[in-house]
Amino acid sequence: MVQVKCFGNRGAAGYEPENTINSVNRAADLGADWILVNTTIIGDKPVAISTEALERAIGDRKIAPGGILEFLRAADAARYQAAPMLEAVVEAVETKAGLCIQIDNPGGASLVVREIHKALFRGRWKYSQFIVASANFHELETARCYDPNIRTGCVILGVPHVAVKYAEKIGAHSVFVNKVQVTSDLVSECHERGLEVVAHVVNSEEEYLLMEAMGVDGVVSDFPDKIVTWRFLRYEGKRLALCD
Repeated sequence: MVQVKCFGNRGAAGYEPENTINSVNRAADLGADWILVNTTIIGDKPVAISTEALERAIGDRKIAPGGILEFLRAADAARYQAAPMLEAVVEAVETKAGLCIQIDNPGGASLVVREIHKALFRGRWKYSQFIVASANFHELETARCYDPNIRTGCVILGVPHVAVKYAEKIGAHSVFVNKVQVTSDLVSECHERGLEVVAHVVNSEEEYLLMEAMGVDGVVSDFPDKIVTWRFLRYEGKRLALCD
């Protein structure tokens, strides 16, 4: 009985401010198998913040590109829980869960791979505990050019069946698909092409049961503890049924 993997969305975004150390720690404590964080390149630093959250934080302020990072750390941005560096997120997770790093803006592949290599060098992480994801497939190709051992995940925004073919072509490990686009046929096609399917964002039991029935390999959720609970109940129910 294969269990559906639980990806904590932006940490545990249903409980804590997204992409913060608090959110990442909460997701790990709640039993997430994987933690997904958005990463935006600011200057030459990979920062755990989504591009839309960065835009909300800056608002109408006129900030020079070189001053954005300082702004995020400043007191007037405290309510945003100043976005942590990706390095700090890696250290916070420290193998308590797998880490899925979603690159949100162009040019981040080399910097993200560098952070992964630093973690691997420390000796506590394995390649299998990282996934580099992006809707920009060029970033994923670039990441694998730097290191073919890097697992990549294609975030599908367009027509799934077309994107799936390209995901296979570039050697991706998985595809991240909006739950409304997931079908049993799509899941079967992905599995035939050697791709795992992760559905997002799944926050209700009804949605979870539907995704499980379609055979997805993982779900992204703002509430990882709920996924863990539903999964456990389903697993126990199936196990007991087999024992009868």
